[in-house]
Amino acid sequence: MILSKDARAWIFKNFELTEEQAAYYNELHEDFNYYLGWQMASNVIGRQPITIEPIPAEASRASNSRKKTSVSVI
Repeated sequence: MILSKDARAWIFKNFELTEEQAAYYNELHEDFNYYLGWQMASNVIGRQPITIEPIPAEASRASNSRKKTSVSVI
């Protein structure tokens, strides 16, 4: 499944993104992109909903941070 290998490419192909959203996804670390792909693929296979939340206001600061973050794929 292409989604499991590259979430970023799948998102760009299947959703209309704002410039801000596209920039956010382009800046995702490759390891996180891979992890996100497997999480989203699991939801697609299980026919579970995927919710893409708005980008948080502090995202530009957080993207350069080494702090641990959590991701929820509902």
